[in-house]
Amino acid sequence: MTRVIAISNRKGGTGKTTTTVNLSSAFAIFYRSKVLLVDVDSQANATISLGIIPNSPDRSVFGVLSGRTKVRDAIVGTEVPNLYLLPSYVNLSKVEPVLFFKKDGEYLLKKFLEEVINEFEFVIIDCPPNIGMMGLSALIAANEVIIPIRYDFLSMEGANQMFNTLHKIIERKNKNLKIDGVLITHFDESINKNVSDYFGSVSVRRFSTIIRFDPSLAEAPKYGKPIFLYSPESKGAQDYLSLAKEVYSLTYSV
Repeated sequence: MTRVIAISNRKGGTGKTTTTVNLSSAFAIFYRSKVLLVDVDSQANATISLGIIPNSPDRSVFGVLSGRTKVRDAIVGTEVPNLYLLPSYVNLSKVEPVLFFKKDGEYLLKKFLEEVINEFEFVIIDCPPNIGMMGLSALIAANEVIIPIRYDFLSMEGANQMFNTLHKIIERKNKNLKIDGVLITHFDESINKNVSDYFGSVSVRRFSTIIRFDPSLAEAPKYGKPIFLYSPESKGAQDYLSLAKEVYSLTYSV
């Protein structure tokens, strides 16, 4: 069965898109899995991070959800072998009210992805930094969710709201959604604090992999490359490969 993993957090700046792009790339490069990255964030940062200019409304999630194109026709290849992209588009936010007023509009993304889902081993969705209609649609389409949390106090303070939201979605909209765990990002090795000082109260699984602060992770999107192509020896590359191994090894039924 295809694993559909949403990367989601209500708060911006947590490494959500960085995680989406590099986890997808790690599966495609090191596991030779056929992967589809779905960018449902209107900022289109995942799309840009893979070197795709989001200027074609028809060849995008926008075109698919607005009924202008078939999902298979909107998917494009990337520089990474085995990694494909369903791009975002800058006007994607205009689809939200359409989904809101359409009966069962929040299930539309899931419906369209089911047309191609069996062609991929992984579908990884970059969610917007909120739980609006697009964020909800992504979490309904997924069967797993990873929550990146920045290594700071305020991010942790907002995490419980995210967990509460996820539990409501699981209860009311998608009983098959499993929380893979919390991923700590932007970890500053120079701070002499134990991770548990900030994250000991988290009630869900925490990945043993920690994404250390690495400027290369911020630089790579400027060149339209994942970290493995931009700086393969970097700390960021090491950490995201470690995360891929950890996520890949999850054995529960999905």
